[in-house]
Amino acid sequence: KQWYQRRVAITAGTLVSDSNSPTASTSYNVAVGSLANPDDVLGLAHYLEHMLFMGTKKYPRENTADSTATKFDGWINAYTDDLNTNYYFSVENSGLKNMSDIYAQFFIEPLFNSSSLGREMLAVDSEYKMGFSDDFWPFYELMTSLSNPESPHSRFSTGSLSTLNKTDIRERLQEFYDRYYSANLITIAMVGNQTLDTLQDWAEELFTSIPNKKRARPTYDTLPSLCLFGFLL
Repeated sequence: KQWYQRRVAITAGTLVSDSNSPTASTSYNVAVGSLANPDDVLGLAHYLEHMLFMGTKKYPRENTADSTATKFDGWINAYTDDLNTNYYFSVENSGLKNMSDIYAQFFIEPLFNSSSLGREMLAVDSEYKMGFSDDFWPFYELMTSLSNPESPHSRFSTGSLSTLNKTDIRERLQEFYDRYYSANLITIAMVGNQTLDTLQDWAEELFTSIPNKKRARPTYDTLPSLCLFGFLL
């Protein structure tokens, strides 16, 4: 089995060509996570992750990524951790360019439709409540409670109705997005069975329109100070 890799300047991208791979994937990592949540809107980074799937100018229908991935026998996902937000998918190779474009539009012109705000807020709240029955989340909350109270890690991060239900939530989403979602803070990795030249042509076509606002990576005066079972507190 042979595969080939190439680094490209576009959003610090990495391209991988694997002629034997039955599936293709692209991952978009934004160097901002829940530690950057505003004190008065805890969970905003996670909520923004949800809202980007709810339509863009080029693909205005909600959940276009999900329906298109299904068409190509694939799946979509995303997650928000302390320092990063990652959006990724896996599909048949024939769907790689289409899906990569749909995801790229998240970082070019999302709509933040008012009609989606309440529904996705409920989805975030549901994730938070589902965590009550997950063995991991009580453990995570314990670690949070043991962390330095001056660290942003000590704050609630998932988001819920009580933290997100603000009259100006759409404006707060747009402010957070404009502050941190910039090409210089986004790293993209693409893998498929296409040649490296083809992957690079697609990357240049799809990703160069992501605006580079030259934003600074968020920094924190007080970093997590205790490591327990592999987690930083």
